[in-house]
Amino acid sequence: MASVELSGISKRWDPVVAVDDVSLTVPDGAFWVFLGPSGCGKTTLMRMVAGLEVPSAGMVRISDTDVTGLEPQERDVAMVFQSYSLYPQMSVFENIRFPLRARRVPRGEHDKRVRKAAELVELGGLLDRKPGELSGGQRQRVALARAIVRSPKVFLMDEPLSNLDARLRVSMRAQLKHLHETLGTTVIYVTHDQVEAMTLADRVVVMNAGRIEQIGSPREIYDDPRTTFVARFVGSPSMNLISGRIDEAQFRLGDIAVAVPGTADAGEATLGIRCEDLRLCDPSDAGIVGTVYASELIGDATLVTVVAEDHQVIAKVGKDTHVKSGERVGLETIGPRFLFDAATGGRVDSA
Repeated sequence: MASVELSGISKRWDPVVAVDDVSLTVPDGAFWVFLGPSGCGKTTLMRMVAGLEVPSAGMVRISDTDVTGLEPQERDVAMVFQSYSLYPQMSVFENIRFPLRARRVPRGEHDKRVRKAAELVELGGLLDRKPGELSGGQRQRVALARAIVRSPKVFLMDEPLSNLDARLRVSMRAQLKHLHETLGTTVIYVTHDQVEAMTLADRVVVMNAGRIEQIGSPREIYDDPRTTFVARFVGSPSMNLISGRIDEAQFRLGDIAVAVPGTADAGEATLGIRCEDLRLCDPSDAGIVGTVYASELIGDATLVTVVAEDHQVIAKVGKDTHVKSGERVGLETIGPRFLFDAATGGRVDSA
């Protein structure tokens, strides 16, 4: 096992800046998820840890050893990619065994190590099959076992579940979580899927345009977003964000008036409210009044979209709630309200 330290890491392909001055330390045995949209730099950052890309600036350390100039095979890391990259002519056993042969591990160790890795991902009865005879989930588990069999210092996983259907992603998330708890190896995991980040990570690194927006536990990222980008990106539906002004400890936009106690400064601001922190009420008692745009039953709840002052505001309410399009309704806040600077998008306060 090992810690991974990035110091002032940047990657440029002029004029494109893919990663811009990133510094962080992933502790030994931790499971960190790099989360962000396509093009934010998360995969490039992982590839620099792996040695597949050379940083334009900065240093990569693994276990306090500077590996910035080392080749990938010298870093003792294992990667699991979005594509399974299995050898179709080889059996599952031989696919898992391949890294041992490539690294010239004594042949007497192969069988024991392959079978142990296969058992960890529940492939013990499939070792004689070829990849073409397996489901997508089974093939991804072969790729995981092939990484596990090396006993690396660090696992690097680049969107490994994105090719699986929704049901398989749920079961594979649970298996990855269990594997990490069993092996205790340091994991850096890249994804654009916030559900994967929230369910798997010890810490989430939210990235945007090559820079880190916020690092925190899944709960911190969700409950205490530091920027409007994080507020929008994490949460489904994303946080409601309304642009207006602060005046006399109230957020105002036209007929919208929401109390924000303890806020003294007047001026332009963005109000953020999670959809589960809103509930329907009589318009005469509400700070937000509008008309119902849509009502969507999602199983355990109903999402009600209300148009108020040209903003669409979503409330997550009880599954038995029934409202009609065009109906005039009120919304009241029953949880935290966040304020963000209108110019920078950074957090100002919460109430």
